[in-house]
Amino acid sequence: ASSSSSSMALVPAYQGRLPQPVLPGLVAVGRFDGRSDTLVCAANSGKLMLLSPGQQQSGPVAMETDTGLPVQILNMEQPVLSMCAGRLLDSASRDALVIGTATDMLVYDVHRNADLFNRPVPDGAFAVVVSQSGDGSGGGEPGRQQQQKQGKTRRVAIAGGNCTLLGFDSSGAEAYWSVTGDRVTSMTAGKFLGDEAGELLLVGSEDFELRLFRDDAIAREFTETDSPVALLALPDSPRFAYALANGTVGVYERSKRLWRIKSKHRPVALAAFDLDSDGQVELLVGWSGGKVDARRVATGEVVFRDQGPSPVAGLAVADLRGDGRPPLLTIVGVEGDLRAFDAVPQHLAASLLRATLGEDAPGSMRSLMQYKQSLGLELRNYADQKKRGGAGGDGSDGGDGMRRIGSGVNFEGTLRVAMGTAGAEASVIPANTQLSSSLSVEADAVVLSVSTSNETVVRALAVFAEGLFEEGESLVAHPPANQVSSQLALVIRPSRNAAVDLHLKCLVGQRGSVAQFHVFEASRLLPRFATFAWLGTADEAASAAEAPAGWVRFRLAERPQRLAMWINNSFLLPSKATAAAESGSFRFRCVRTGRLLSIETRSPAAEPMATVGVDSLELAAEVVASLADFLGLDDLASEASFPGLSEQLDGLASRVRQLEAGQARLAADQADSSGLVRSLAVRAEDSRLLGDMANTRQAYADLLRVNRGLVASHRARADAHASLVGALKQVGLVIQQGAALRTGRYRAQVVAQCRAAVQEREFGLIYQVICSGAA
Repeated sequence: ASSSSSSMALVPAYQGRLPQPVLPGLVAVGRFDGRSDTLVCAANSGKLMLLSPGQQQSGPVAMETDTGLPVQILNMEQPVLSMCAGRLLDSASRDALVIGTATDMLVYDVHRNADLFNRPVPDGAFAVVVSQSGDGSGGGEPGRQQQQKQGKTRRVAIAGGNCTLLGFDSSGAEAYWSVTGDRVTSMTAGKFLGDEAGELLLVGSEDFELRLFRDDAIAREFTETDSPVALLALPDSPRFAYALANGTVGVYERSKRLWRIKSKHRPVALAAFDLDSDGQVELLVGWSGGKVDARRVATGEVVFRDQGPSPVAGLAVADLRGDGRPPLLTIVGVEGDLRAFDAVPQHLAASLLRATLGEDAPGSMRSLMQYKQSLGLELRNYADQKKRGGAGGDGSDGGDGMRRIGSGVNFEGTLRVAMGTAGAEASVIPANTQLSSSLSVEADAVVLSVSTSNETVVRALAVFAEGLFEEGESLVAHPPANQVSSQLALVIRPSRNAAVDLHLKCLVGQRGSVAQFHVFEASRLLPRFATFAWLGTADEAASAAEAPAGWVRFRLAERPQRLAMWINNSFLLPSKATAAAESGSFRFRCVRTGRLLSIETRSPAAEPMATVGVDSLELAAEVVASLADFLGLDDLASEASFPGLSEQLDGLASRVRQLEAGQARLAADQADSSGLVRSLAVRAEDSRLLGDMANTRQAYADLLRVNRGLVASHRARADAHASLVGALKQVGLVIQQGAALRTGRYRAQVVAQCRAAVQEREFGLIYQVICSGAA
């Protein structure tokens, strides 16, 4: 960086251009010789470009670009879907390059130019990571510590596919298998629960979930608003950063989210780098629009912003100079452009902030002036109310946590200062005005209602929530001017069972006010099972609905009041369930699907048991997981019964067998056709050399016909493979849901036994394991 000008900018310490465009998200850094950093970027057609300017290059293909960058080109047989670098052995000093494709995982030794192993991955390798894992037996924290004492902990290359996680050790032997809720989109590994918890695997999937795995057992789950596209373990802290497909970027510390922001662009890559030399790393985010920004990890405050010539393909922290100096922040563009930056000296960090963000960026003058106007209008409101002898009270807080944040807000969204005019008099509301809100289940939706405590009217209500509304992140209700009243209702239809924070902004004013309104704001939590209507206790609802055929039963040594607390936190009830808690029985109906749900804690046996009655395995898994998390049940065993599940698994088993048999026939036919192609090509060439043009034309016509058959056979094989992957994904989803009926070592036991059943194609055994918890 240079401080000689007021228009100071960050000057690249190293820049150049790769010979080919780079695929977004496929950039990695590794020390393949144990000493120097090498940048790896994936290009189209299954090519990998390896750049290490500080050392002499050697390998299968070495070339020098027009900008003088020595680059190695590795040709893969398939398009690359995922890529990472890491050490598979704790004693090894060199990294290995792990490459994931649609059907295989390849681990490559770059230094020796040799494959360590290549293993088929039937479910695909959409994300790969090198992580620390035990022997796959789970067992919770005591079991993990025992594994470490016995020396069983090792490095494993893990591929994330369709609902499955498959890992291999340095010898290529299968060392890890688990299931997740949907297709894996991103993974990382780190000590997210502190040093005492060891290294955990963080997995993001298309069902909007982030899951922390300790070995093959889930330690934590986080629900987000879209599919995670990038995850990053932040160094020397139990924090991780995440980026979603909808433009959201945020940071978690253990189980608490510190902050999040959203952009109209899609985030592509994350990196951690101490840009301002203050001893604390910043979070670097690369965007699809070409922008790169650096944010404080703890607060999300922007400290640097740069716009590149092309969309960002990846970010890397590496020493591309090879001279032992501190590493550089390298920005890779999709057009192959490279820009590497040094850290900024600490005494120049403030100048860099002003130069890249603008002189008034730390506190926008415009926003401060708007806030000043809002406070001035609030003070005038109090003065006018006192002059007119209005009711007492400061009016700062409303019911249910509602807070008035401003007055004199124009309905078109601008601020207007009222200077004692007749319009201002009409817009003044009593200083003790309160606004209350409530949630209820009615008909086929959840209804949010707001009402004022006096004759003032609610002109509009805006609700902001992520992942709740189909067409955006907000929903606004504004009735016609002749229909406004002191109450306003807004209909919400959640599409999935997830707890969501609702941020409310309400415009309140006098009936005669047409331009200026007072703004109230509040936050409410929409419970996870908000779409389930209360039917009362089992005795009260017995005549109104039949009991569900499916059920899950487990030991629950908890007071009924604790279960009532979970009910109150997870459902919308017309009244508190404490009075009904003594009966230990609750019944609900989902207004969205009509599905019944019963929760029963009474048991004729002496041992306290709880039963969740529901026909859906997916819903049962969600209920048990929510209850176990609320009550802190680390190890929970259960037994279950779902009559329709056995037929579903039988149908999937039959489909898998048919598809595999069909693939085998197509492969045999394709092999025969390939031999015929070779013989026809030889015959055609012999006829041409002999001058027999009639036979030459006939041979080439036959060759064209066989080739068309090969193309059709290839398409059929591709369709069959896609169908097979879909069927196996459904099997993996069933296993994940069945395992979620337990926690801790019992969940790990179900996963391990189901894995053995899948390998042997004994799908009937999966149903037995899910129901009983053991084979």
